[in-house]
Amino acid sequence: MLVSMDGYEGYYDPGEDRSKIVYGQGSISSLPAEIADKRAVLVTSKAIQDKTDLIGRLTDLLGSQLVGVFTGSVLHTPRKAILEAAAFARPLQPDVILSLGGGSDTDTCKALRLVLWLELNSEAEFDDAFAAYKRGWNDWGGSDLGRRLLPQIGMPTTLISAEHTQGVGVTDETTHAKQVFSHPDLRSEVIILDPDLSMTTPPQLWYSTGVKALEHAIAKLSARDRDPVLEAIAAHSVAILGQELPRSHKNHANPIPRGNLLIASWLCMFGSWNSLVKRMGLSHALGRQVGGVSGASHGLISAVLLPLCMEFNAPACGDAIGMAAEALGIHTDGLSTEASALQAAAKVRDLIHELGLPQRLRDIGVREDDLSRIAEKTMGDMSVATNPRSIRDASQVLELLQRAW
Repeated sequence: MLVSMDGYEGYYDPGEDRSKIVYGQGSISSLPAEIADKRAVLVTSKAIQDKTDLIGRLTDLLGSQLVGVFTGSVLHTPRKAILEAAAFARPLQPDVILSLGGGSDTDTCKALRLVLWLELNSEAEFDDAFAAYKRGWNDWGGSDLGRRLLPQIGMPTTLISAEHTQGVGVTDETTHAKQVFSHPDLRSEVIILDPDLSMTTPPQLWYSTGVKALEHAIAKLSARDRDPVLEAIAAHSVAILGQELPRSHKNHANPIPRGNLLIASWLCMFGSWNSLVKRMGLSHALGRQVGGVSGASHGLISAVLLPLCMEFNAPACGDAIGMAAEALGIHTDGLSTEASALQAAAKVRDLIHELGLPQRLRDIGVREDDLSRIAEKTMGDMSVATNPRSIRDASQVLELLQRAW
């Protein structure tokens, strides 16, 4: 739908998308060559250790290249877990860190690299580092910032896409707030998108992170700050997700839709940190804050809140949302942009229902007593300022949360 489009203004920096992406069934076989003569430490979760054979497969594949495996990554990346990972990794003197798993495993890996770089040893030093980061990295005096962060090789088993960004959110367990750090070198140097790695991923986790990927793409298409390159790529991501999520749901073991979904999870993050800052809005902010307070996973939060956020933004989301509606198979001829956006929201809600995902906050562990606190925290989130529809105060956010509860 390209009628009466406003003119584009801005810039596109291709340097933001500089990770090497290796994709396709069996692409994990490229890992030894990517590591070469480096010493590698693997970061993953106890669930992957206990419920899959992936660590054993990687150990056999890498041999002496793998010098250690840390299995203590935890949902929402609490600071304690990061410090434990650093205590594990330091004596092993790795040259590269491998992440295997979902968003928390990837973010644990990113945060570990940050802690090793800044030589942090306590939660108090985390606070000092975050304060220095907010002032600018040059204010950090506890480390030689002339040396580079250790590189990361990402091997996702979900569709959450954390390995494609240069940001990481670390949870302060005392306040339940996230300290979000950003650095260009936090992006993964190499990302391997092999559908075979995701075969043992629990279905609900796989499909809910697919909805999170859909949220990323739709946020770019409904943003105030539009970009012709990112819109085209995001629309293609929406089309893949809309087609392949149901196809994967019908045959969970089929590697073809799984591989295509991994491609969509890459495409929805194109533009990386620039897009996260400029083109994410309320749904992204709520994901961080609901997760930080309740412990619910980002994918399940998106499954509940994405359609409601799309409806909230429908009056102000702009012409480009028609691209998302068209990508989802909706014929938008004769529809206003608001009507197109509302139909897209209804289509997304139907998709979430088809995937068997929860659609109420109460069903993913969010307490009604916490809704006011979440609304207040959300107003302080950086993504609220970029929401296509202006948000005046926390009462608007609370009303949406109450509808979702």
